[in-house]
Amino acid sequence: MRPKTIKLYSNKPHILGFDEADDVETTQTIELKKEDWDSNGTANVALRYVRFQNVSSLVMFVVDGDRAGGEKTRI
Repeated sequence: MRPKTIKLYSNKPHILGFDEADDVETTQTIELKKEDWDSNGTANVALRYVRFQNVSSLVMFVVDGDRAGGEKTRI
């Protein structure tokens, strides 16, 4: 399935666990809608440039997908 909600965390000193990801402030949260996807199955995501100028590590947390009950998400 396609990702629907993605949370991005930059420059964290360690890898976040699933339970920890909801409690930590995100660098940016992305909400993808059906119209964001093109015919090739690709979505372009605009990032807030100022927040991603000096990134040494990036954690992506996929909160949910576009179909309920799906267990795999394609990034």
